[in-house]
Parts: sequence; C-alpha cells; structure tokens
Amino acid sequence: MNIFHRFLRMLRLYRKLVRDPRTPAFAKILPWLSILYILWPIDIIPDILPLLGQIDDVMIILLLIYIAIQMVPKGVRDQADKNIIDVEPVKK
Repeated sequence: MNIFHRFLRMLRLYRKLVRDPRTPAFAKILPWLSILYILWPIDIIPDILPLLGQIDDVMIILLLIYIAIQMVPKGVRDQADKNIIDVEPVKK
C-alpha cells in the first residue's frame, strides 16, 4: 500500500471516528487546528520557500490527524477500522 492510499485510509478512518459519539471532543477538534496553522501567518518553515513551506503544512495536518486517531479508545478505533473498504487500483 503506497503512501497516498495510506493517507486516504487514515482520512476515511478519521471521518468515521468523528461521527462516533464515543470519540473524545478534543480528538474531533484537533485536526481543525491544523487549518488555523495553515492560515496563521507564522510557520515553522515559511511558505515563501518553494516546496518546503508547503511540506511542513501537510506534515502538520497529517500529524494532528494521526494524534487525533490515537486519542480515540482502541476498541472504537478497531471497530471503525473494520468497516473501511479499501479501494485498490486495477493492475493490468
């Protein structure tokens, strides 16, 4: 499974977890803080630097989504993870 498919799977899992009432409120809010980071004028790596400035924004989003998923109780996470359907590209 390549990185792009793993990222999509993580987003699908997060979307299912957000809809679950057993998910802590902070886990639901945390990834939205990454949007504030992107809009905030001060960055770890300035967006003026080509490519590097955007990579740190993406990494912050991924990190906060990952942390939010880890904050959810394991039983809830496993139950949501079982219901995710992976779509693999057709190989010729």
